[in-house]
Amino acid sequence: MRQGYYQVRFWNSKNGQMQREHQKIKRGTPLRLSPDAKTLAVVKYSGKDGAATLLWDVEQGRHLATLEGHSGSIPVLAFSPDSRILASGSSDTTILLWDVARARSGKIK
Repeated sequence: MRQGYYQVRFWNSKNGQMQREHQKIKRGTPLRLSPDAKTLAVVKYSGKDGAATLLWDVEQGRHLATLEGHSGSIPVLAFSPDSRILASGSSDTTILLWDVARARSGKIK
């Protein structure tokens, strides 16, 4: 792994086996674990198109949704206390609210 990057790995706590390994992520990339520890939000930079937020199901290690809508970088992510809403703050001066429960149900891809 190149210096300055790290891997996000999903492990099964029952059998100790790694379930999935996320793409390499640059150190300092915003990521947040939901208060219920079921969803991981990770910012993915996409060059000239700004950034998107990837939602991952922690237990199953699967991608839930890609949340796109900002035209700038996303330095801030925050979950609501009940883990149902994710707020993303961008350098484009917007804050977007995302329905995590809807993404978990498969209605947002």
